[in-house]
Amino acid sequence: MYRYDRLFAGAGNRGTDAVTLLFAVPLLVIAVLGHRRGSLRWRLMLTGVLAWFLYVYATMAVGAAFNPLFALYVAVFSASLWAFVIAVSTVDVPALTGQSRLPRRAPAVLMLVSGVVTALIWWVPALAAQFTGTVPARLDSYTTLVTTATLITPAAVGPGC
Repeated sequence: MYRYDRLFAGAGNRGTDAVTLLFAVPLLVIAVLGHRRGSLRWRLMLTGVLAWFLYVYATMAVGAAFNPLFALYVAVFSASLWAFVIAVSTVDVPALTGQSRLPRRAPAVLMLVSGVVTALIWWVPALAAQFTGTVPARLDSYTTLVTTATLITPAAVGPGC
């Protein structure tokens, strides 16, 4: 599937596919079922899973080398974008603020660590290339580093601060 991607990108895409199939798809099904029962916790989990699909398939639609799954990438990206917007806009904020049993510290730490690690992995090489006037090593034959250009680091770190 990723024969036109460079080795680094193709390996990353295959790993993302594995995580999506083994964890994200089953979690999406469970979160939808929990959400249908009216659980606030599962509504939040559903929002998080939809964010995963939104991020992954936005990246695949614009960052992977063209392959037979391109139309699927665009369809999943579009569906997850609208589903995410609906899920976020229908969260009952007053009910959320009254919850004391929802975990707060562990998700905040996870988001901060994820943001910092993502920044180190993707931004350090890109900024080093900018300062030295060279091309980032991981750019290969692509025109840009799609993951670097996304909002994942500020989205992960911002709410935790």
